[in-house]
Amino acid sequence: MNIRTRDPVRIGIFVAALVTMALTVWAYLPAVRADFVFDDVTSVIENPALHWESLSWEALRGLTESVRLPRRIVANFTFALNHLAGGLDPGGYHLVNILVHLGVGAALALFIWLYLRSEPEPQDRWTKLFSVTLPSALFLVHPLNTQAVTYIVQRMASLATLFVLLSMAMYLAGRTRALRGPKALWYALSALFLALGLGTKETAAIVPLVLLTYEWCFHRAEWRSRFRQIWSGSALKRLVLVVLAVSIAGLATAGLLAWVGGNPFRLSEPWPGRDFNGIERGLTQTRAHWLYLSLLVWPAPGRLNLDHDFAVSRGLLQPPATLFASIGLVLLVGLALYLSFKRPRVGFPLLAYFEFHALESGPVNLELVFEHRMY
Repeated sequence: MNIRTRDPVRIGIFVAALVTMALTVWAYLPAVRADFVFDDVTSVIENPALHWESLSWEALRGLTESVRLPRRIVANFTFALNHLAGGLDPGGYHLVNILVHLGVGAALALFIWLYLRSEPEPQDRWTKLFSVTLPSALFLVHPLNTQAVTYIVQRMASLATLFVLLSMAMYLAGRTRALRGPKALWYALSALFLALGLGTKETAAIVPLVLLTYEWCFHRAEWRSRFRQIWSGSALKRLVLVVLAVSIAGLATAGLLAWVGGNPFRLSEPWPGRDFNGIERGLTQTRAHWLYLSLLVWPAPGRLNLDHDFAVSRGLLQPPATLFASIGLVLLVGLALYLSFKRPRVGFPLLAYFEFHALESGPVNLELVFEHRMY
């Protein structure tokens, strides 16, 4: 084919992808020489069930019975394969993390391209090119993602993000019919990737809520019409629908809590080994969010840290910044809700941001601040 007849937009996408991949590999390749750090030691080195020497049913069974985090079987499986290929040489683990990061960038580009199909206003092809390639490129080379890529055990975060993006992308493929094939196929793939995400990290459980938010932002009129048809009928039919909806919501909540395990909330007394309780942790997260957002805008090397020394908020005025941080977050959520009505293309990502942070920002037994939570 003559070069003049080739599609310039496709050439632009190809060149942008190659340049971005090269920059990403160049930025992260020095990390291959880094050693295991922090809870890489307890999660990988001191976790013999992941030290595969050969493939066997006994080794597979060990992933659910003898590992430190048995619910994260997919991530554990990848660590076990790493050991099978190269033992405890950290270089191999780092290389896989870099490949996962590149995969996340590709999945993000696919999701954005499908997401643009939700916008009723048509866009020219060059605008679409920049809308897809620029965010994906920024994501791949953004310093804030360093921790999720170079901190070996945080493959759990990056791999879960890969499956989450693929799950949402497949859902959009079925919803917008942007890709060829039956809708049932795309929805089935969406469910499969969601299951893989749940087997990687619990935060993937937020995906159904995010997809419901997508439907609310872009297809409110359609669902309003459907609910009117369903709701029209006898009082008994309405009662049955209400009971059914409440039962499903209750079972889903109970199932999630049971899956997380035990009683994850301690609102008034500290967790063992912690100096804060659930309420204090939730208050602290209001300030942590502003740290995350500031790092998103200004990721200076001196501001990035594996283990931030972050003071606990003991009350709304202890320190006073907690009150201002809380007010600021409420205003941001209000802005996101407003934009979901006026400009859903902007409002939906803002709402999704808060939803994806919901599990790790609540009154749960987790460390206060980790940069990889922004991944």
